[in-house]
Amino acid sequence: MNLKENRRYDMLTRVHGFGKRRVRAFPPSTAGGQAFAELGDIIAELSEQDASRRSCEARLRTHTTDRVSARKALRASLLAIHRTALAIAIRAPNRPSKYRLPRTRGDGAWIVAARAFAQQAQASAQAFVTFGLPVTFLDDLAADIARLEQAIVNGAAARNARATARAQIQQVLRRSLMVLRQLDAIVPNVLGGDPSALAPWQSARRLLRMPKRRAKHAKAPRHLDGGSALGYS
Repeated sequence: MNLKENRRYDMLTRVHGFGKRRVRAFPPSTAGGQAFAELGDIIAELSEQDASRRSCEARLRTHTTDRVSARKALRASLLAIHRTALAIAIRAPNRPSKYRLPRTRGDGAWIVAARAFAQQAQASAQAFVTFGLPVTFLDDLAADIARLEQAIVNGAAARNARATARAQIQQVLRRSLMVLRQLDAIVPNVLGGDPSALAPWQSARRLLRMPKRRAKHAKAPRHLDGGSALGYS
């Protein structure tokens, strides 16, 4: 969860703790007890979804590292083939080079170029070997292509999973607001006008403000939901 979501989570935890300490006032058979129990389920679900999100984040970092490594390996292979092709072309100066490197840094363009290199070098593979490339250079190039493509696919899957986890967190938080609205009516009704009983509720229910920014022209801090201090959106 992000900072705003974590602060709302902390508030939900405080509210749930308030209910657990006052089971006599809000027994499980009452609307208040049921609302506090549902809030406990929501807190557990939020924790589970956030763990899933963090797992997705970790996988995405791993796949990003893999993609960078695969990208470097593929580009190194293409540069070696390109350099060797220029050397081979010295013996045939009137023959245009078919091994042109992409002008863009996008991975897609380099994968397309790598496939073209592999196809073009099939017929003259021995010439490249004669100029020092390993016998397996075409197989190595195919492996580099496959590795980068797989890293791209894995990264996309991890980003989609992270987006799903984030969406589910938002959905659960919206459910929590409905429960809080119920408790905002139930708790004062049950506890009556006793300030000593309501003060802990008000403290638990408060949604803390964002810290002030240090920028010179910082805007005034907002509540997490852009609404009231109770956390309604």
